[in-house]
Amino acid sequence: MNSAWKKTLNRELTRSSRSAAPLAAMMADLDYFKRINDTHGHAAGDAVLCEVARRMTATTRVYDIVGRYGGEEFLILLPGCNSLQAAKMAERLRLAVASTPMETPECKIGVTLSLGVAVTEVMRLPEAKALLLEQTQPFIGPRPTGATWWKSLNPTFRPLPLFHPEFFSCE
Repeated sequence: MNSAWKKTLNRELTRSSRSAAPLAAMMADLDYFKRINDTHGHAAGDAVLCEVARRMTATTRVYDIVGRYGGEEFLILLPGCNSLQAAKMAERLRLAVASTPMETPECKIGVTLSLGVAVTEVMRLPEAKALLLEQTQPFIGPRPTGATWWKSLNPTFRPLPLFHPEFFSCE
């Protein structure tokens, strides 16, 4: 994790702790991104990355933080989001990316996204810092279906099914 992300994440974790408000963090990974670069070229890959960032930013709230973490990974910080709200946002982000193919200079490319979710409401601050500041792999980990899914890292949180009607309610 680069120093800008560490500083931002540390600031948001401290704010969350001070205000006793939850903080959700998501790591989003574009599925099979190497295949896009290998098949369509790096210009197409760059166009996809830009469009994914645009869609995720348009889907999140104005005070949420969305940024590229590295390669085809994005980190999303959601201040004030509890586990259920984070689950809903994970599904919204997944759908925002996958619902419409990405326009590139050469063609349209379908892209899917896998997400890992951690929320401080069920983790003590030292555990949250250790997980989010030092370990990124646990966010993604092995994917049971290979693509387009999300998981929670909070052992006490049981997410709703991905297509539960509650995901589509407005908040």
